[in-house]
Amino acid sequence: MLDSGATSGSILLPSSTAMGNIEVNNRVTAAFNAIVKTLKDAGKLEAFKVDAGPENVGIDTNPNDPVNALVSLFESRGDVVGAFTANNVFTPPLVKAVEQKGWTNKFCAFGFDLGPAQQEGIAAGNLTGSLGQQPFLQGFWPVMQLYLQIDRGISVANLATRAQLSTSPTQGMA
Repeated sequence: MLDSGATSGSILLPSSTAMGNIEVNNRVTAAFNAIVKTLKDAGKLEAFKVDAGPENVGIDTNPNDPVNALVSLFESRGDVVGAFTANNVFTPPLVKAVEQKGWTNKFCAFGFDLGPAQQEGIAAGNLTGSLGQQPFLQGFWPVMQLYLQIDRGISVANLATRAQLSTSPTQGMA
């Protein structure tokens, strides 16, 4: 956000709190805390309003019509300069909402997952970046390691599976 040139405005973290997904709620809360800390450390927090809803797990947004819900949310605030969506329900619609608003390359939009819609959104300038999950490393490979340990006695390796961040400069490297 600080690199975008925005000097003030709202940064929104929309989600669907009705879904009750604890993992997504934790992602939103972590993002909210990181945004607040970064702005505070830079002495800019007073100029921005960071909103993740009343419990910091996301501004409740309609998952059944997410593009229009996001556009309506942005228009209701009037001063939105950035957004973070924490799941695949809202990140592809965020790409479409940014494009619909005419904010291509003018809006700080971050999302979650690195599917085709996210990669296309980054390439087009409608998504600033997105966090990947490393599903192979976090899902299939640990199960294979467990099998090798139990069935073959082969000791498992310690595997770093941290999230990957994809932005326009790193597009195609993730």
